[in-house]
Amino acid sequence: MIRYFFGEDILSSRGAITALAHELHAQIRFVDESDIHAASVEGVIDNARGSLFSKMLVVFRDPISYSEQSREQLAAHYSSSADIVFWERGNPDARILLHKLLKKHANVMQFQKLTSMDQGAAWVAAYLREHADTDSASMSRDAMLLLLQRVGFDTFALASELQKLLAYHVPISRADVENIVPERMAGEASAFPLLDAISVKNSKAAIAQLQSMITSGASERFIISMIAYQYRLLLAIRMGMDQRIDAAHISRVAKLHPIAVQKAGSLARRFSMSAIQEALVRIAGTERAMNSNKTMDARSIVTMLVSSLTV
Repeated sequence: MIRYFFGEDILSSRGAITALAHELHAQIRFVDESDIHAASVEGVIDNARGSLFSKMLVVFRDPISYSEQSREQLAAHYSSSADIVFWERGNPDARILLHKLLKKHANVMQFQKLTSMDQGAAWVAAYLREHADTDSASMSRDAMLLLLQRVGFDTFALASELQKLLAYHVPISRADVENIVPERMAGEASAFPLLDAISVKNSKAAIAQLQSMITSGASERFIISMIAYQYRLLLAIRMGMDQRIDAAHISRVAKLHPIAVQKAGSLARRFSMSAIQEALVRIAGTERAMNSNKTMDARSIVTMLVSSLTV
């Protein structure tokens, strides 16, 4: 499948690529224009298809900024069956043919930087129009503003929470947001003991923390949302650490609260990048199971998730 990611929010789009690779159980192969000069586009794609035992996700970086000759080569593959991401790190020139072809034929995600509640509400409304399966999937402005207050302007995180809300109930009300989407700072405080137990592989303590959260009134969906947010937070911090970026810069670039970054920093050091990515795949699978499994209760599903994260 061909996907086209573009926009100024580079951190969110990079996170989406990582999540996609793990959903496909694939390694990421980044391709620049120089790689096309060294080999044909067909050669790059064929070499990156992988084998029976390894799968590759090909990511063409900044393809709209390539030379006209290189763009013409890429344009011939806009409908390829290979797993390819065209990733433009910024806002592309809408006049360019490759952009028009990808907008029309690819699975498109735009990652724009949101700087105000009005922009955020407009983005949420546009997302619902494009991704909802039913015309009744509306959302009151009051619910939109609460969602933005709780999640912030991270479009990747917003899309994830909106998918949960759409699966839970439509039209989406303020009460739905209150029940499903955790407040970031509150979620950090209540989920931190659970993540601490998971990080040291203490299954007994992790299950005890989970039961305590449920007893305190947190729903299973709410708990999964908090765990998902914590791991996305760990992913952003771990990526920054691996690039030797300090906490203040991570906070600024990722639009995360400085206290959250500082508090989770020590926890992030306990996890490898691969462990965080694998956990996010398991969490995504659990979220799908919550929406589709008719034979297992929600508490058993979330308990199985927590147990698997401590292995």
